[in-house]
Amino acid sequence: MYAISMVEIIGKELLASQGVSPNSRKLILDCAEYTLNSLLPEVLLQNKISFEKNTLQVMNRRFKVLGKIYVIGTGKAAGKMAQTIEKLLPVEKGIVSLPRGTAGSYNCKKIELIEASHPFPDEGSVLAAKKMIALSTQVTEKDIVVCLISGGGSSLLCLPEEGITLDEKISIVKKVMKAGADITELNNVRKALSAIKGGKLAVHFKKAKIINIILSDVLGNPLETIASGPTIPSEYTYYEAKEVLEKYGFWDQETSYCKIIERGIMVGKLPLNFKKIKALTSNFILGDNSLAVKLASDFLKSKGIATKTYQNISGDAKTMGKKFAQLLNSGESFVAGGETTVHVCGGGLGGRNQEFALSASSYLRKGTLLSVGTDGVDGVSPAAGAIVDSQTRTLAIQKKLSINEYLNNNDSFTFFQKLGNCTIMTGPSGTNVCDLIIGIA
Repeated sequence: MYAISMVEIIGKELLASQGVSPNSRKLILDCAEYTLNSLLPEVLLQNKISFEKNTLQVMNRRFKVLGKIYVIGTGKAAGKMAQTIEKLLPVEKGIVSLPRGTAGSYNCKKIELIEASHPFPDEGSVLAAKKMIALSTQVTEKDIVVCLISGGGSSLLCLPEEGITLDEKISIVKKVMKAGADITELNNVRKALSAIKGGKLAVHFKKAKIINIILSDVLGNPLETIASGPTIPSEYTYYEAKEVLEKYGFWDQETSYCKIIERGIMVGKLPLNFKKIKALTSNFILGDNSLAVKLASDFLKSKGIATKTYQNISGDAKTMGKKFAQLLNSGESFVAGGETTVHVCGGGLGGRNQEFALSASSYLRKGTLLSVGTDGVDGVSPAAGAIVDSQTRTLAIQKKLSINEYLNNNDSFTFFQKLGNCTIMTGPSGTNVCDLIIGIA
């Protein structure tokens, strides 16, 4: 229908030629690249949304358009989603926030692209929120608001609740993240301290129909958690945020964030017209991690490789890396999906996928393993992930690189850079459905 910007693993041929089994490495790299490209928003959207004779069709539902179509959105995939939506629908106007440095990759005429920071918000995140609220004043009950939601939106769209500054909010979120909190716990805290998350942004659009098109990066697809659900009214309580802060030892009643949460607990009320707004909201999952696992598994099956599949992988990256290395050692090939966590205790560069792969390399005696973030960015490094095999540990010993030392310093990216021919680089992919782990015994 129109040109699609494909994702490429940089230096794939060189990566494939290394290791004990170049054929397995090439197959895994081809599989990962195929899966990432199959998950691009323009690929997923073009057969699932259309407009004809004042009727908007999203998947299996039709919406009569009596007024105009506005677009708002946030997330790592928001740029590609916005560009595609403009080609498919007669958009009147829109505001979308996306990762800093990526707006120039997209050609949008009606939708304003605002760059913001990830994994922590900045002034761009706040500007995007304020512009969306301003846009809501132009929307009537005859109009439809299409909201494009993808992972990363929690930081790319931000407006702190009254009583807390942006810096104060960033500080506590950083502490909870570094303590090893999962995405649901993080977003419980973010929602409690936000003036727009947890459906609060939807309140500003009053009686307009809101159609949420969601690319999920949260296991199990809890809608209120993906990008902290800015337009998905949810009846969460502030108790959940308090439980998270108590769990990780950050509850202090004298702080601004604890005062806001205590105030929320005391009031105990949902925002005005929340239930009416919920009735006007429709939600559609465009793609998720289970789709990534299926696509990768089907690809390998077409190449004659039988795999077991594992969904919703979570827990400590180092622990899970060891577990999946042992599966390969037992002769089992697999495709897994999920999102592990990293307990940050060092000052190195890396991310959960590289830490997963580095840990696995300590135990691998046979087979090849790849772990990659589908968004193309792994933690605080420029990599998307890494590929390792049973030779990685031997090469590390020869180069006098201690795997344990690099793991303890959360410095997996530096390790793989020094070792060579392991780092997966794609740049921001334009999609985001958690992580993909592929192993061929």
